[in-house]
Amino acid sequence: LISSPLLIYRYNRTQGEVCDKLVSSIDISPTIIYLFDLEPTKSFKGHSLLPLENYPQKGVYGEAIGKTSSHEKETDKPIYFYQEDDLKIIYREDDQSWEMYDLNRDSQELNNLINTSLKGKEMKKKLMPQINRWQ
Repeated sequence: LISSPLLIYRYNRTQGEVCDKLVSSIDISPTIIYLFDLEPTKSFKGHSLLPLENYPQKGVYGEAIGKTSSHEKETDKPIYFYQEDDLKIIYREDDQSWEMYDLNRDSQELNNLINTSLKGKEMKKKLMPQINRWQ
């Protein structure tokens, strides 16, 4: 899910807090473990979102299947993305193409900046290890 709010309620916390950091759903289980003062297991891949000032992630990774119909086929190829701040980079495995968008200026993802932005190479370097891990 992208641009979906996440609300966490702590019964012993009297003051609310709003944060605009990007977080990943993989971090929800470790956060619940933290809230109940339990020991995390090594099987959790994510990080607790709390305390928020200690959250180590700068961006979020994701993977989706690129489908053109409602029926999934074995030949459907994944689409990988990484978002950090307002920049989002996408790699489409089916045609090995790259896209990058400034979501602050282009929330509809219409203006592909991959060949014009100086940050393109830097963002590719951040996504490539994840692509290699998922393949």
